[in-house]
Amino acid sequence: MKKVFGIKHSVFERVISVIAVFALAVGYYPPDPAVIDASADLTQLTSGDFGYELNSDGTVNIVSYMGSDEDLTIPSVLDGKKVTSVDGNVECLDVDWIAVFGGHDSQSGVRILRLPASITKFYTANAIFENVEQVIFDENNTLYKSVNGIVYSEDGKTIVSYPSGRDGDTFDIPEGVETVGKYAFCKCKTLKEVTFPTSLYKLDDYSFVESAIEKMTLPEGLSVIE
Repeated sequence: MKKVFGIKHSVFERVISVIAVFALAVGYYPPDPAVIDASADLTQLTSGDFGYELNSDGTVNIVSYMGSDEDLTIPSVLDGKKVTSVDGNVECLDVDWIAVFGGHDSQSGVRILRLPASITKFYTANAIFENVEQVIFDENNTLYKSVNGIVYSEDGKTIVSYPSGRDGDTFDIPEGVETVGKYAFCKCKTLKEVTFPTSLYKLDDYSFVESAIEKMTLPEGLSVIE
């Protein structure tokens, strides 16, 4: 028998434990102001319309966009450096990204985001592209793939990111998915109900942070909630 739970709060801040799933009406968890990886270099550089940071290995992490494209392609190289992450050092919590990273409102105008084969670290684009409807990975990426604009791990066992600007208030995670990834449904404001497959056994931490989910249908096999 599947378990069905209603969520009384419009903001599902943390999925921490089984108890949190059973009693989500306990309260609101205010966002942690320390939203950046402490080991990251917070000096933002710019190249064209992009703001970026350097990762510890010298590769690029894109953190803001200052152009006007609705269909945006992320380059594989910026200033001669390989682009390996988008928003990779940022937690998907409720802060003003424009104030933090110096971008502007055009970030919210991006509807389609295209990511190169060079990306090796990806949680979500929803933190800086809140209205994105499709995230499309280059077919040569060996870690991630896109199915109907939704990001999965290459083997299809993890749903990585559901774009927060997608239409529709219900979503059935396909059979075969075993894990809901960190920040996978963050900032999804129109999505109200999610049904999980019988194959699911793990919900990663913050998978529904800042979302408006009101109802979940959980499988009996779910055994790990971080």
